[in-house]
Amino acid sequence: MGAQDKRPVSHVVASWAERASHVLARATLIPCIAGIGLMTVTVIVGVFFRYVLRNPLGWTEELARYLMIWSALLAVSVAVRYREHVGISLLMERLPLTVARTLAILTKLVILGFLVVLTARGWDMAVRGKMQLSMSLNTSMFWPLLAVPVTGALTAAQVALQALVDLKLGSIAEIMGTAHYE
Repeated sequence: MGAQDKRPVSHVVASWAERASHVLARATLIPCIAGIGLMTVTVIVGVFFRYVLRNPLGWTEELARYLMIWSALLAVSVAVRYREHVGISLLMERLPLTVARTLAILTKLVILGFLVVLTARGWDMAVRGKMQLSMSLNTSMFWPLLAVPVTGALTAAQVALQALVDLKLGSIAEIMGTAHYE
């Protein structure tokens, strides 16, 4: 038995959540980066055909738009993992650590509730869009619309994991994600 066995359960859970959050963020970055790369290639091909060959491809703009939407939305959950989202720290900095930690966790629970509703409603929206076809690509709108519930689910997972990570953080700056700016 090592020194880890003497840690409080909350720190063990927080350490597990930190590792799970890291793995989820890395896995999410793969399609995010691939989408941005493919979007860039699509835009270059579209520009080349439109301005060099004078024969525009109608589908490049629409594909680039959907790739940008997917990539930007997927990046939301990664931003939550690195605590890069918008936050107001003025009040939090004036509170005792235990109160700030409790308030941060309660805030995450409210956000989690919103994300659950967003995911469910987004799924309903995507399913309703199955029969609708995109203008240029002529594919089901289910795939572009699926970005909303996927993002909601990934972000909800990250918010829940970050709430668990908050259990072991030792400063308000760490909880707010501003520790690396000080």
